[in-house]
Amino acid sequence: AAAAAQQTESASSAEEVSALKEEVRKLKKDAEEAASAAATAESEAASLRERLQGAEASAIGAEERVTAAEAESARLAAQVQTAADQERTLREELESLKVSLEAARSGADAAAAVRD
Repeated sequence: AAAAAQQTESASSAEEVSALKEEVRKLKKDAEEAASAAATAESEAASLRERLQGAEASAIGAEERVTAAEAESARLAAQVQTAADQERTLREELESLKVSLEAARSGADAAAAVRD
C-alpha cells in the first residue's frame, strides 16, 4: 500500500512537473510575443519620429519661404510707393511746363502783335 501511495505521489508529482513545464513554455512564448510586439512598437515609434522631423523641417522651410515672400512684398510695396511719388512729381512738373508754355505763347503773341 505504501508503494502504491508512493507511486501515486510520484505520478502526481510528474503531472505537476509536466504542467509546470507547460506553463513555463507558455510564459516563454508569451514573453517572446511581447518582446516582438515591443520591437514592432519601437520601430513604428522611430518611423513616426522620422516623419515628425520631416514635417518639422517642411514647416521650417515653409516659414522661411513666407518670411522671404513678406520681405519681397515689402520691397515691391516700397517700389510702388516710389513710382507713385515719381509719377506725382512728373505730373507736377508737366503742369508747371504747361503753364510756362502758355505764358511763353502769350508772350510771343504779344510780341508779334507789337511788331505788327
